[in-house]
Amino acid sequence: MNRLTIFVLLVLNIRFIKTIDKIKFSALVILLLFISSCSVSKKLNNSNTKNNYESNENKHKKEFYKTYSEKFKINLAGNEKQELILFIDKWIGVPYKSAGNTFNGVDCSGLAANLYDEVYNIKISRTVKAIYNETIPVKKENLKDGDFVFFKIGKANDVNHIGIYISNNKFVHSSTKKGVIISDLDEDYYKKYFFSGGRVKNK
Repeated sequence: MNRLTIFVLLVLNIRFIKTIDKIKFSALVILLLFISSCSVSKKLNNSNTKNNYESNENKHKKEFYKTYSEKFKINLAGNEKQELILFIDKWIGVPYKSAGNTFNGVDCSGLAANLYDEVYNIKISRTVKAIYNETIPVKKENLKDGDFVFFKIGKANDVNHIGIYISNNKFVHSSTKKGVIISDLDEDYYKKYFFSGGRVKNK
């Protein structure tokens, strides 16, 4: 019984109830009970609709991360930004090109700039060193999806390679030999030259 029903029954003066036709009073009570049951039914239907929507949403989310975990051959945690995953899917396999930033060829900083522009709507600098100077240092164990990973490859004094962290030590970058690929920070080569993680201040 909802508040409307209780309110109407309370305001009906007992003397008034005694004076009205019993049939009319019975009809009034039935009507009020009907209104109350309709209200409860509507609430239940709304609740079921919401639960079904949330259930379907969770199902689609799980399928999304399962699909790309298998496609990328990595274990996604299930909380990575989906736009990041979709961006990587589009760029995987694009060849390396010095100073390039298109699907015809892209270098490491070009990939990073395109990713941040499309996924986060943030403009960043176009060189590895400039990007590094714009970020907050992040320890390897504290990296989150979308953070940068910087390397000093060879005998370079400054950072000269950049990738974007995904999950579980995996990062995407544009390799000079293989183009856009996903690599692991625990690979000997990248472990040797890893310098620092970095996070954009306004991300």
